[in-house]
Amino acid sequence: MKKVKVLMLGWEFPPLISGGLAIACYGIAKALAKQTDLTVILPKASQVSILDNANVVGLNNIDVKISKNSLHSHEEISKKYNAFARTLFAEGMENVSPYPSLEKTKTDGTTSQSTHFQTSTYANQFSESTTDTTFFSRFELDEMYGDDVQQKVVEYAEYVAALAADLDFDVIHVHDWMTMLAGIKVKHQSGKPLVIHAHALSYDRAGPDARGWNYDLEKYGMEIADAVIPVSKYTGTIVEKHYGINPQKIFPVHNGVEPVETFRAEKTFPEKLVLFLGRITGQKGPEFFLEVASKVIAKNDNVRFVMAGSGDRLKRTIESGAYRKVGNKFHFTGFLNREKVNKLLAMADVYCMPSVSEPFGLSAAEAAQFGIPCVISKQSGAAEVMQHALTADFWDVDLMAKHIIDLIEDEELRNDVVSKTFDDIKTVTWEHAVEGILEAYSHVLGYDVTSDNPPVEMPLPQTVLKSTEQPEPTTPAAPSDIQKDDLKKIEGIGPKIESILNEGGIYSYSDLSHAKFSKLKSILTDAEGQFSSHDPSTWAEQAELASEGKWKTLEKLQDELNGGKR
Repeated sequence: MKKVKVLMLGWEFPPLISGGLAIACYGIAKALAKQTDLTVILPKASQVSILDNANVVGLNNIDVKISKNSLHSHEEISKKYNAFARTLFAEGMENVSPYPSLEKTKTDGTTSQSTHFQTSTYANQFSESTTDTTFFSRFELDEMYGDDVQQKVVEYAEYVAALAADLDFDVIHVHDWMTMLAGIKVKHQSGKPLVIHAHALSYDRAGPDARGWNYDLEKYGMEIADAVIPVSKYTGTIVEKHYGINPQKIFPVHNGVEPVETFRAEKTFPEKLVLFLGRITGQKGPEFFLEVASKVIAKNDNVRFVMAGSGDRLKRTIESGAYRKVGNKFHFTGFLNREKVNKLLAMADVYCMPSVSEPFGLSAAEAAQFGIPCVISKQSGAAEVMQHALTADFWDVDLMAKHIIDLIEDEELRNDVVSKTFDDIKTVTWEHAVEGILEAYSHVLGYDVTSDNPPVEMPLPQTVLKSTEQPEPTTPAAPSDIQKDDLKKIEGIGPKIESILNEGGIYSYSDLSHAKFSKLKSILTDAEGQFSSHDPSTWAEQAELASEGKWKTLEKLQDELNGGKR
């Protein structure tokens, strides 16, 4: 099979870790490298960044020549790109890191002032050019954001475009707003399709009123992109509704979680332990966690609460009146490295994630791996995959407190939640995530990139005229040992399309729920008649609910659809 050639543009990547973005990009790249010809371009990389079966290029390790005449050229790229590229140091751009933190971290997770890596990886590939060291001096390994982050983003875009001009690739895959500008320029320059992976958005950090340079760049980038991959259906809805992006090019793909060797550890105190783990920012809802703690302690004082992490809301949280009420039962750890995080997970009795807006929520899945029952916000992607975790709206502190008390006091409930949630996350792997990513690639390239056959472009919709004497095709009978469901219960599917799907080997809700978008489009396109215009983007989602017997949930979803479309 000829592998699709992917040019991936990243910002954070191990060992340079500021938050979940680096972990996610590494997991995706590691799994994607097994099925594609992958090149990853980063602002900075070290020897530790090397991946098997992938070419990881740090701009600090190569020489790239930038023609001054090409900077912000109206002949090469659109005026709108230049508007972003020339808007440097805009007001309000302080602390715009999607993962703000009070501390900087080294590769081992400990705090540090500065860390440098020296390596000559790929240094000879572009030896005929010269390097502008001013750009690289901006990228201290510990500081990828800072007050000059916009200028870093613009200069990264210029250098990536110069490097990409000599590379061979089929599709461009970028992660979050920091690499969108580079992706836009490379798309204009190469004519290759652009796929944007949305891990965290301005909406998550600032709410529905989010506006400004970051928001505008995200909106422009997703409008230009050929496909957008949000890390959850929750984020996909924000992309569509808040940013106005065409839902037909939105492909939600849940993150994966790396399997870890779990263990249990004894606490040094007799009380139950409820854990909050993550950045202490407004997005994560630390104030709500404090309120939940006060309500739980008022009914059961045999509980301690631990908030592990750092961030711009730490000082405010400590100084709040709510903390003064529960201070003897509430503890702050500050930033913890991975080893200490795992030890804390090994001691926890309940995990609480009250996020105001959480695109995914990797920490909740990690907690579930450790056999910890989870109480999580409905405003999260994790709630979509951890369907047996106890959930509440982030503002409903009374319900969250009740869930925690129930899990502490009801052993049978606790064991049931732990067991079922552990089963929920079995498919939360990076290999499973890559299946959805490859589907997005197939969409933008026009052929199935997973096929063993040579790429063949999907045929354009054509009108097929039928002879009046030609008999109507009959639906082949389903084999006797195959379940056949009433697919017409799926909004958007009528008798004729049900017949077409049966002909394509899709008989049951389970068949439909596991069918890839590209396969459904292919079946419709190949069918006799004008069925290629039908949009099957929600059919698998509806079918999954039907196969699980969740008819009320399906009915609620269909109330939100229009002819099966969002």
